[in-house]
Amino acid sequence: MGNYIELAKAYVKAGYSVIPVNSTKSPSIAGWGKYQMSKPTEEECEKMFENAWGIALLTGGEGRIWLLDIDAKYDMSGTLWDDLKKAIPKSILEKAYVQSTMNGGYHLAFKIPSDKLESNMKYASRYTTEYEKHETYLEVFKNVETRPKALKIALQDSSRVLLESRGGSAICSQGFFLIAPSPGYKHLYGKFQELSADEYDQVVEIARSFNEVVKEDTKGLSFDNGDWSLSPFDHFSQEGDAVELLLNAGWNVISENNQVIRFKRPGLVHSASSALYDKETRIFSCFTTSSAFESKSYNAVGVLSVLEFEENYNATFNYLVKNGYGKR
Repeated sequence: MGNYIELAKAYVKAGYSVIPVNSTKSPSIAGWGKYQMSKPTEEECEKMFENAWGIALLTGGEGRIWLLDIDAKYDMSGTLWDDLKKAIPKSILEKAYVQSTMNGGYHLAFKIPSDKLESNMKYASRYTTEYEKHETYLEVFKNVETRPKALKIALQDSSRVLLESRGGSAICSQGFFLIAPSPGYKHLYGKFQELSADEYDQVVEIARSFNEVVKEDTKGLSFDNGDWSLSPFDHFSQEGDAVELLLNAGWNVISENNQVIRFKRPGLVHSASSALYDKETRIFSCFTTSSAFESKSYNAVGVLSVLEFEENYNATFNYLVKNGYGKR
């Protein structure tokens, strides 16, 4: 455990927002969301980081930090990091803050134009091996609460993310990442430098070139919407039970009140929140990219399609019709 107070102050002075984290890589303070909108003061840094386990930098926002996360532990080739460095022009790599992570991966972080900031994105994944699905099954089976769903959860474990981003909007962060000298993190070289819009587009295009997982394109599919006073999609969005779908898929409730339900993703040991379900709007908002969901919001139809039909909305529509959804 290091003394991060002066380091935190230095980051804030440079225009960035930072928060303390615990050993599960989760924020160790309540109400940290306010620092997504504005930087902490020096006094707040002294209080927050007095006994901090680690320090994290918020992406997006005023600092305009964008991170490319290289998850090397899922790299079957053993050359992903080297191949990525060869593919990215040297002139761009020289603008990166580069560090190694506690799980054997790497981070490339840049400042990018505010109009290029976006929510966390998955760029490259590979298909899960049968052995990994077996490991998932065994891990889930250990928990008596998820044991009845172990096979279903294992079958839904279809991919592993290799390259993903941490970003946000120009006014608000939507992600954070641990930085050195947090335990297990080492700054290798470089500092946060500005990418042009074209350079950013190059990095994203290169990252996507490593993707191995192809999903069926369901855009433009025509559904039998004739004579529907209420379409099957709208009907399920209004009455379908997204919470039950999530529970059956191994998502676990962390906390619940009159407004929201907080979930953690399947297989997550610690209690950090992975997603939020709003009871009034019936919208499921996923924070993590380490699941079948993207880091975005879904209605009940979206939840059903992701969990049961690999986002094949044609198959989802047919299922709903077969099960009595929709009013002629």
